[in-house]
Amino acid sequence: MRGFVMRAKKEQPEKSAGVRRAPGPSPRLGTRAPLAGGPLPPQAIGALQRAIGNAAVVRMIEQQRDGTGPDERSVQRSVSVQREPETTLRWAEDSGREEGKSSDEGNSSEEEEFFDHSDIEANVTLSDSESDSDSEDDPWICSTSGNVAVGRHAQGKDLYAVESVVADANAELQASGAAVRLRPADGEVPGELSLRGLRKWRPVIVAGGQEHGDEDMLRVDQCIEVARVVTGKSLNRVLLAPEEGGTERVEHEQKPDDVLGLTSYPRLVTQPGMTPGDLARRLPNDSGYLLFSWRDADIDIDIEEEHDGEVMPALRAARDDLGEADMPLDHARALLGAMRSRQLETYPALQQLLVDRLEESGLFGEEPSDATKERIEAVAQKVTGLAKSRHLPYDRPDQERDARLGINEAADARVGEALAIYSTRGRSRPEQEADQESGARPPWAYHFAGVVLKDGKDVVTLENYNRRGKPGANRKWYFALYGPERTFHEAHRQTVTGALTLAMR
Repeated sequence: MRGFVMRAKKEQPEKSAGVRRAPGPSPRLGTRAPLAGGPLPPQAIGALQRAIGNAAVVRMIEQQRDGTGPDERSVQRSVSVQREPETTLRWAEDSGREEGKSSDEGNSSEEEEFFDHSDIEANVTLSDSESDSDSEDDPWICSTSGNVAVGRHAQGKDLYAVESVVADANAELQASGAAVRLRPADGEVPGELSLRGLRKWRPVIVAGGQEHGDEDMLRVDQCIEVARVVTGKSLNRVLLAPEEGGTERVEHEQKPDDVLGLTSYPRLVTQPGMTPGDLARRLPNDSGYLLFSWRDADIDIDIEEEHDGEVMPALRAARDDLGEADMPLDHARALLGAMRSRQLETYPALQQLLVDRLEESGLFGEEPSDATKERIEAVAQKVTGLAKSRHLPYDRPDQERDARLGINEAADARVGEALAIYSTRGRSRPEQEADQESGARPPWAYHFAGVVLKDGKDVVTLENYNRRGKPGANRKWYFALYGPERTFHEAHRQTVTGALTLAMR
């Protein structure tokens, strides 16, 4: 369960900054909350916190310790006062920005540039999650079990957990060859977390037999480099789900910053019955697909299936189809030759974009010449600059597919591994126009996060991102907590285009 923030609903316009409603019904308020004699068990504490707030629970338990604790009637009265005004649940997000929306309303936190210089030339920002700086209630995002908590404010360095969970994490980090460890941290543990047995922890980097635990322990701020330091791995292998009936995850090689190398994913994963093993085998040798329409010609050629992976026979078949639709032969040759020279057979929707732009320009109605061939090549070069596949069926959510392949919501990164989210396509013209109208900045090409702790299905990551030379950028690392109802994919999918989340090591 994703940690949540409960606060009174005010009569004012709702903030749009990445705020998501909690699925399912709200907790029942004003109901009787019987208390057994003696100390409250953690489950009861958690239930009361969700009903009456952390501050009220802390006061109640302190009174109980002093021998002045409330009886059932006073507890019921404490709960009842929460009934009006109406309450709502708001998820605390790491990233408050959604495409085309501003996350600055009511939030004084300065936006940070969030992009790796090796991706594309653009300024991309990540704003802090919505927060009320003067709110004292529910400042934590907690794991499902309640054994782990991080600060509700985005990009925080506060991590609290029970010792047994941290001991398991450190053992897994060491066994995996990761450089990071979790050590006890100075500072008071907030009352409600202390009552659960949580302690405060800080990360250290182990190198050369020494531990480095100050804010400068990470010398880099780019997300990939931070994830590499944290995990101690090159992150050049993707970890998919096991094959049906198996237990070992399927792996394939993948350069972590090779965004172009991932553009075959959307087309392949949407093929019916694709398995992790088939996907891992097809990706390195993917020969592509010819998929576009021109007037009465519908080109739909699977190069692997129909021509044994040979591109030239597929291009000749497409040329014949275009000729039957009355495209001049020299235009068809120039068009398909430009696609081949730019390797557009691996980017089906860019093929369509190229054809559409040439059709709009009226080129196909002109007599073929050297000049028209040069124009075709020039437009192909511009289209190739988008460098991403626009395979729209992939953009539709498909939980069965993702679980079968171990991607997106089902990406399974373990302690000492990383989660990575990628853009798999360029922005369409309508999306670009909408971005311009709203003032939204371009999406990321990718983001990485190293997993340092796991509690059931919840994971804690240690992250940072390229802050474009800002002073002390390497010191701005932070912890983030993701779980079944607030996954890494869900938290970041609006910040990329055609989101693909993978586990990597």
